[in-house]
Parts: sequence; C-alpha cells; structure tokens
Amino acid sequence: MKTTRSLACTKQRVWLLFIVLSSLLLATLPAFSLEGISAQSVGLSRTGNAKDIAASIVAAYGGLEKLMAVKEQPFSSRGNVTVTSTVSQASNSFECDIFGKADKLRIETTVMGQPMILGFDGKNCWTQFGDWVSPSTETTAKHLAEELRHGLNLLLKISDANCKLQVVGKKLCQGKMCDVLNVLAEDGKTTTFYADEASHLVLRSEYMGTDSERGIPAIQAMEYENYQSVAGTPTAFKTTEYSLAKKTSQTLLSKMELGVLLDEKIFEMPAESEVAQVKTSSVTVPFEYIGNAILVKVRLNGTTDYKFIVDTGASQTVLDKAVASSMGPYSSSSLSITAGSKAIPLSYTTLQSLSVGDVVLNNIPALVSDLSAFVKTLGERPAGLIGANILRRFLVTIDFADKKIVLSNPKNPILPPNSTVIPTFPGFGSTAL
Repeated sequence: MKTTRSLACTKQRVWLLFIVLSSLLLATLPAFSLEGISAQSVGLSRTGNAKDIAASIVAAYGGLEKLMAVKEQPFSSRGNVTVTSTVSQASNSFECDIFGKADKLRIETTVMGQPMILGFDGKNCWTQFGDWVSPSTETTAKHLAEELRHGLNLLLKISDANCKLQVVGKKLCQGKMCDVLNVLAEDGKTTTFYADEASHLVLRSEYMGTDSERGIPAIQAMEYENYQSVAGTPTAFKTTEYSLAKKTSQTLLSKMELGVLLDEKIFEMPAESEVAQVKTSSVTVPFEYIGNAILVKVRLNGTTDYKFIVDTGASQTVLDKAVASSMGPYSSSSLSITAGSKAIPLSYTTLQSLSVGDVVLNNIPALVSDLSAFVKTLGERPAGLIGANILRRFLVTIDFADKKIVLSNPKNPILPPNSTVIPTFPGFGSTAL
C-alpha cells in the first residue's frame, strides 16, 4: 500500500522578524507609539477621573484634531532595530527604512546580504526577500490587526463618550509616577496605558496578546522613551518591546519626517512569484531514504551535483561549510539564529542557481554550517539541507513507497485519492505548523 505525505506550502512561512519589525513600526508611528519589566506598584487608589486623565493624555499629544491629522500624514523614518529571541537570547540588529500612511506600512532592510521588504496595505501582509514575493500567513495579518487595535491608536478613541475607561491607580514606570488607565478596545480586550502624571505622555502600554515565538498567550508591552517633537507632536525615538516578561526588541530612530511625498503603490504587493517549471505540470524528483533522512540530488550554480537532505523542519536552506569553501569565500556576520535553545553565529552565501530535477531556482540565499555530524546517521556528509525558503514555493508530495518527491503548483493542488486534509496554522515564530 502506498504511503503519501503532502505538504501544502501555499503561503510563505513568515519570519519572526516580520512580526517584530511590523510591531515596532506601529510603535514608531508619530504620536501613536506597546509586560516586560513590570511597572512598580505604589498603591491602587483610584485617584482622578478616567475621562479627565484621558483628556490630559490626548492634550499632551496636541489634541484630538492634531492626532487625527498626524495619523493620516505619510511619513518616513530610519532606525536601528534589534531583535532578541526569548528562547535563545540570540540578538540581531538591522538598519531599517520605514514608511507609512494611516494603517499602511512598509519596512526595508537587508537580511543575509539580500534586500528584504515587509509590506502591509491595511488589510494584507506580504514579503519580498531578494526577488521572491509572497503573501504572509493569516497569523501575521491577525497579529498586525491586533497591534493596530491595541497600540496608541486607541488615543483616537479615548475621548469618545462611549469609550469604556477605568482608572487603575498610580504606578511607577521608568522612575516616574504614572496614572494607569485601562481602555477597552473594539475586540473586547483591554489595553493599559501608563501616563506620566507630570507630562501626561504615555511611557508604557500593554495588552494580552500572543508570544510570536512560542505561539502562547502572553502580555505584550512597549515602553517609550526619548520623546522628541515631530511636526509639533511628541514622538518616542526609543521603543522597547517585551513578551513573557522578556525583551524581544528595541528600536532607536535616527530620523522621522512627516508629510513626505509617498506613492501609495509602495504598500501594494508586487506580482506574486511563481516557479515556471511547475506552473502547468508537476516535477518528479527521485530520492534516497537513509537513516530517516530524505536525500535528493541538487545541482549548484549549474555545474556540480551534490546530495542534499530535504528538511521540512528547517526554515532556511543550509550549505555545508566544506562545500561553501570550495565555491569561494562566503560571508560571516554579526547575526545569529536560534537552533533548539541555543544562539548560533550566522554565516551565509548566495547561490547563483540551485536545480532540483527540472526545477531551476536563481539567487537563493543559504546559511553556511558544519554538517559533519550527519555522518554518524547517514554514513556520509550531506552537502546541504533544503529548507522552507525553497519548499514553500511548491505543493510538496513525499511518496515514501516509490521514493519520489513531486513538486506541484500550490495554487492548483491535486490531492491523491482517499487522502485526508488536516487544517493547520503557523506558530512558533510563524515557521512551524
């Protein structure tokens, strides 16, 4: 009896970086800047009227009309974003150019030597990494929508007579006494603001959301510092995000401009990338099955054939250090990745071409690592691992009985007879199912 395993990678497995950078972008919107280090409680006396406190906060940002006007203005900013894993404490920094208007966002940076663009048109998220364009997962879109509901965009609503507010009391945050105000968002969940009782600027906000790496409920918080005036509106030039009481990211803005000229087409997703070889028919690739590993023949840069492991659990394709060295110099960086619970230094290269069967892919980024440990289980050293940055481009069917992999068009899936479809959703940094 034939056993067939199908992996419908029809949407991109979005990196944790997308979620973190997008969250930080929401935090750097002018005048709307989200548990981390807990604010120190100094009593819960319900001093002050909720509406009066809300009015003071809105006034500190220039008033409701100013807030509304600023929200609609296009802006551009530049900053350094540091992303930290709560699992391994791996920490990476990226220089980012950030553009936005209302609820539309675009972040441009460089990852593994290739340009990376993260976009949100107000409804849909997308990513362009190198020359590959793909929509994001529903999980990412949901996360962004939640951030928009629970960030300082709520300042536009707290002046509304129908907005439900509650004074929690006073707490210490960043060494300053703050009025603590609960605000009920549209989804029925509460956002808590910590507003400096002297300046009335928000120093911290938090709400119950989902940890992006672990996929579990967790208080999401942002602390705001170094407020500077941008077009007459206070804007935090330093923001730090926390999840599960651990710092996950920090943004240090170097510049922010309002009222810039932006073509709104930059927020729209370019044409989604497709693999020409599987657009109208499938490609079959034979494999060897050794030590519970699937090995296929891969041709690199159009010249030499190597054996690669097909690794459905790897988010990125990996090239063995010895093979990478034989092909010329490769790049080392200050970046690191999370492997298990450890932070591993990141080296990478770009493959001019990678061929599997009749499929030829160009400009493929690959991590570089020592794969000699596989000799114990395989009896040989693989040249690399094929990860999700390649597999996600196809509907992948692994047929163990006939020892073949079938690569098909994910937009036109043909399921095997008597197959069972199991709905999935991405979790753990949006790379696992």
